[in-house]
Amino acid sequence: RRGDLNINMTSPMGTKSILLSRRPRDDDSKVGFDKWPFMTTHSWGEDPRGTWVLEVGFVGILPQKGVLKEWTLMLHGTQSAPYIDQIVKDYQSKLAMSKKEELEEELDEAVERSLKSILNKN
Repeated sequence: RRGDLNINMTSPMGTKSILLSRRPRDDDSKVGFDKWPFMTTHSWGEDPRGTWVLEVGFVGILPQKGVLKEWTLMLHGTQSAPYIDQIVKDYQSKLAMSKKEELEEELDEAVERSLKSILNKN
């Protein structure tokens, strides 16, 4: 059963990503995953050099067999760290205070949206 398949990946820096988890209602056992892209953003900002580990497993009740025919790891990024110039080293500087206020406002807005969403559902 395709819905009993799970795929996990670990980056060279040890970041674990679930690329595909069990889906109990997905019982399409004939088609499988033909050229399906799976992706993660969990390793953004990490150095991609090293060994990547891909784990594929079945988590269903009945014993099953399958074949991984092909997989490709495609990485996107920049040669140098894109935000290196924005690192704030003096936490009392105007830039640091401005960024802190901006983040606090964004957090307040996100919390307010979440609360409204929860209240509207009830």
